Amino acid sequence: MKEYLQIHNNGKITLPPAICRAANLQEGDLLKAFLDEDGSIRLVPQTVEDRKMVEEAQLKDINWALKHKKETLSEIICEHRPEGLFRVV
Repeated sequence: MKEYLQIHNNGKITLPPAICRAANLQEGDLLKAFLDEDGSIRLVPQTVEDRKMVEEAQLKDINWALKHKKETLSEIICEHRPEGLFRVV
């Protein structure tokens, strides 16, 4: 089966419905991308165990980013707020 795909903003692609049906893919399924030596790209469906591992890694990244963002915002506010703007009354 051959279908054409277009790359959208941020490298996003949409798999044609015919490909999804033929490969028995559902929304939210995890695919692993491989770039072969000849320049071709392969997408390989992953198992439920792989999905759980990826989700756990993503949650760790999100928690780290949220913590870092809060620290960074606090530092920026403290460094750049005008004196006397936030007085406790």
